[in-house]
Order: sequence, then structure tokens, then C-alpha cells
Amino acid sequence: MTKESLLAFVGDRIKRHRQRLLALLESPSHTIKEILRDKSEHAKPGVYAIFRPDGAEVVYVGRNKTKTIADRIEQHRYGSTGADLRGMLETHRVLPQNIDDYGVRYRVVEDERDRFFFENFVIAGLEPPMNKSD
Repeated sequence: MTKESLLAFVGDRIKRHRQRLLALLESPSHTIKEILRDKSEHAKPGVYAIFRPDGAEVVYVGRNKTKTIADRIEQHRYGSTGADLRGMLETHRVLPQNIDDYGVRYRVVEDERDRFFFENFVIAGLEPPMNKSD
């Protein structure tokens, strides 16, 4: 692959991720409580962004690996590890602590490898505080 064709390939991939990011940020927002109330509607693979209850900031970006988005959000709600929202909020006490009020927006991405790359693109672009390893 020539340098020019490689740059074209990377440019196309960045453009596609940028379009997905815009679609993610413009997608309907659901509270964690709403997602858990109707899990079947959110039983899809993809990348999700968790927003502060006031919608002012993306605090975490993630993807589901083997679970659906609804199942992963449920794990965030009830889990208590450092990889779950409940556990992360314990270390970020300046953020609102009512998990059910946090908003979630997601973009369906079927391919697992594509989810991985898109998740990392979104994290690099938005720099959510709970995705940083201080």
C-alpha cells in the first residue's frame, strides 16, 4: 500500500467515525431508568455515551462486547467495580450521585471490531472524565 493510498484509507475511516459521532450526539437521550424499564427496545450492540443528568457533559463512553447495550447499562447501574458507573461515581464525588438520572445516547454498531475503533475514536475526541486513567 502506498503512502497516499494509506492516507486516503485512514481519512475515509476518520470521516466515517466523525459521521457516527455526530449521529451519536444527536440521537435521542434516555435515562438509565428508562433503558432498564424497556430493555427489549435497547437490546442492540453498539457504542454508548453516558451524560450528566443535566446533559451538559459526557462523563463516560463505552461499548458492549458480549452483552446488549441495555444489559451493559444494567451492569453500570447495579455493578460496583471501577468499570461500572456506580463504582466510578464513588471515586468522582463531585458528580451527581443519582445514577438513574444519567442520560444515555447510543449508536448501533453491529461489527465488534468497528465498535472497538469507534469507541476509541469517541473517547479520544470527547475525553470523558471517567475514561481517563489519572
